[in-house]
Amino acid sequence: GVFNFEKCKDVFEKLDHIFVDIKNMNSNRHKEYTGFGNELILENIEKMANLNKSIVIRIPVIPGFNDDIENITSTAQFVRQNLKKPKIELLPYHMLGIDKY
Repeated sequence: GVFNFEKCKDVFEKLDHIFVDIKNMNSNRHKEYTGFGNELILENIEKMANLNKSIVIRIPVIPGFNDDIENITSTAQFVRQNLKKPKIELLPYHMLGIDKY
């Protein structure tokens, strides 16, 4: 979800389905673990929602990072408020990408 929406808008308009991750709703915590805040991601999700496309929000559930009830609840509230047909997928955490870090 970290991209310039206006530069990508024409691509999104051609898609039927969009998948986007929300890792943590707390921007400070998101920045602590990913190197940047979540403001642009959330803003882009809001803009994508205006395209009236099928959007699935994915949450990679990471123990100790985003698996608390507060984060899951605030993510669900954001999705419900911003998507017309809200869909959320919880993804199990795995270590497959550990080498790139």
